Amino acid sequence: MTKRITLPEELAHPLFYSEDTVLVNQEERLQWKGDAEYIRFPYEVLYYQNIEGSRPWEDPHEAIIWMFTEWRKISGKSAQCFADRNLPEALPFMKAGISLFLTCLFWMNNHPVHLKNWQEQMDKLAKHPLNIKERASFILLRPGHYSSYIQLKELMTEIEKQYYKLAALQKAVKKRNKE
Repeated sequence: MTKRITLPEELAHPLFYSEDTVLVNQEERLQWKGDAEYIRFPYEVLYYQNIEGSRPWEDPHEAIIWMFTEWRKISGKSAQCFADRNLPEALPFMKAGISLFLTCLFWMNNHPVHLKNWQEQMDKLAKHPLNIKERASFILLRPGHYSSYIQLKELMTEIEKQYYKLAALQKAVKKRNKE
């Protein structure tokens, strides 16, 4: 059942929310599932409001792999919009891409997305691309610009490489511990 839930202050950001409430189907969020609702950070909404729901950031492997695949689709659509000089149509794809990036970044660090004072939150993340605060600021201030798309594309490439490197290291450690 879909319910209207007060937007947690941790997620308040004008790029993603213009209202102080958000619709979330709690039953669908008891387990992680890949769908377009990630744009609205539904798992985090439930978490910050102390409502039962999945916490995919605790074991994010499957979700992050799915997000990299989803990013490739969104990136292609964004690129086409920019090539056609259709900036208004590119903005929803950019919002989706930015939310994917932020979700990957936070979940890779086993944290829920936290948008309020996000620059301070970046300091708490051990794994992130270089100059993350400056680069993310650029994108968040100009989400509909082609240059922001290029920067987002680079950040997603970097975070994907970082993620797979981390996954390989964790796998090697587990293997070594079994021996």
